Amino acid sequence: MEHFYAHLPKAMAAISLLLWIGCSTSSAQNLEGFWDEITERIEQKDYLRAAGSLQAELRVNAIHGLLPRADAFSLRGQANLLLDLVGVKIPLAAAFSDGDLTYRLPAYAFYGASPTYRWMTVHLGDRSMNFSPYTLGGHSFRGIGVELKPGKFYFAAMSGRLRRARAEDAGAIQDIESAYQRNGWGIKTGFDNGSQKLLLILFQAKDNPHTLDLPDTSLLAPQENLILGLQGKSRIGNHLSVELDLARSAFTRDSRSPDASVAPGSLSMRMLGLYKPKYSSGYHNATKLKVIFTPKAATFHLIYERIDPGYRTLGALFFNNDQESISVGTQLPLWGKKVNLSANGGLQRNGLQGGIASTFRRFIGSVDVSAALSSKWQLNAGFSNISNTNRYRLVTIPVIQVDSIALLQTNLSFQVNTTYLDGPKQNSVFNAVFTWQKAQVIENEEILSDQSNVFYMGMLSHTLRNAGNDWSFGTSVLAHATQTPDHEQWMLGPALNISKSLLKEQLRVGISGAYSLIHVAGKVEGRILDLRSEGTCRIGKRQHIVARASGVWSDTGSASSFFDWNGLLSYRLIFK
Repeated sequence: MEHFYAHLPKAMAAISLLLWIGCSTSSAQNLEGFWDEITERIEQKDYLRAAGSLQAELRVNAIHGLLPRADAFSLRGQANLLLDLVGVKIPLAAAFSDGDLTYRLPAYAFYGASPTYRWMTVHLGDRSMNFSPYTLGGHSFRGIGVELKPGKFYFAAMSGRLRRARAEDAGAIQDIESAYQRNGWGIKTGFDNGSQKLLLILFQAKDNPHTLDLPDTSLLAPQENLILGLQGKSRIGNHLSVELDLARSAFTRDSRSPDASVAPGSLSMRMLGLYKPKYSSGYHNATKLKVIFTPKAATFHLIYERIDPGYRTLGALFFNNDQESISVGTQLPLWGKKVNLSANGGLQRNGLQGGIASTFRRFIGSVDVSAALSSKWQLNAGFSNISNTNRYRLVTIPVIQVDSIALLQTNLSFQVNTTYLDGPKQNSVFNAVFTWQKAQVIENEEILSDQSNVFYMGMLSHTLRNAGNDWSFGTSVLAHATQTPDHEQWMLGPALNISKSLLKEQLRVGISGAYSLIHVAGKVEGRILDLRSEGTCRIGKRQHIVARASGVWSDTGSASSFFDWNGLLSYRLIFK
């Protein structure tokens, strides 16, 4: 017999909508206004408005000296449109690519639309929604979602596929691991008038064990997750506000494990009767409290956050747990707003329940400064040791076949950027950039403490344009370093680019070149010459054709030297 919580999404959605329709005194007026606008647009024969663009690409690749990095020919298409159908706004995004035989990847297509009218939004196709960082935190899904904001009330819901099933492919160039199809649904509902807020969240994600046929020796297990969340906000007076974010997660490591016997009164284990406990289930909490003080001249805040060891959500890309922190911060304009300071600082610890070998008690902080030193000189600098998670494309190592895209947790970062504008119309731009990052690799939702990476990047550049922007000339010098536990590489070299408008600005052509020396373990191991050319032809006001060609020559003084040629032909249609 199916458990009653399987019907909960429909029940909660129906109850919430009925309550709001009954409570909203303006619903009839909204509907009347809705039909009046549609009627007016129809009478004016103003049925459809469109903005955005459509684009189609043909890519060509040829390589000598290495195994192919891409197919010889590939097709791609994308659309980014904002349609207005008699008053209903419909953001539409779509992307398409044919299959990649080189990487043994299938063709893909992403498409999604979010029709919006006044306080109603519907999400269709490949979309993302954000309930809270501890529940559904911007994870993309393929399915349907809705957001309703009638007056002071708020209702959001989603249902769809969070991840498609994939079988392990040991013969692929990239390491593709098995994964079950993961489906999820969620509801967020409550009251929000801007100064006061109370929202309830329910989110569930579950792997489907029938989407893969795996051998008995496989260690892959289907997982299940249900989270109850609460968000609150209260503004006290004109300068003080308090925000609260709570979540309790029930996470089952293997949904095939036997049901756990729980006392009938154990609502915490059953998540208010919405969850079936298993022997592999765990229950953990997350709490965040934020107090904000906003006097006239600045903003100050106090943040306390605690995330239990083992807290997991299947609605986020990656989630740090087993940590507690308290911090204070400010956003402060100085010297007549010529300098803006943003700073955070506090204490953080892990090992909240003991039992781990590696514990820390550390100071965490970040400082960002932006300064207008003069009308021509801008400066930005920042430092942070607050952890955050991102996908990084590592700089290509020429002797390796594949560009690497890794999921990394950045623990330390520093950057400084300064720009100086010169010339009578500030058409001569000097720029200097330096960044430093230290990060650790994340694999299978685990941080690899022995996979620490350090990235350095420094660049000096100058760009000169004439007053009418008919031509531009740019030079730069780039230095980049990547240090991993088993590899160290430096790349250093100059670059040059020139572009010019022709035929009364109907055609724009450009060429660029870069030369780099590769240093490995302190020795020059190779040289790279990168030449590129591009032409953009404008046909009328709404059509563009782009042709691009590039060639990379790598000489490492060994059998791994290669030549890589790429071409692109693109057509773009613009709607205004």
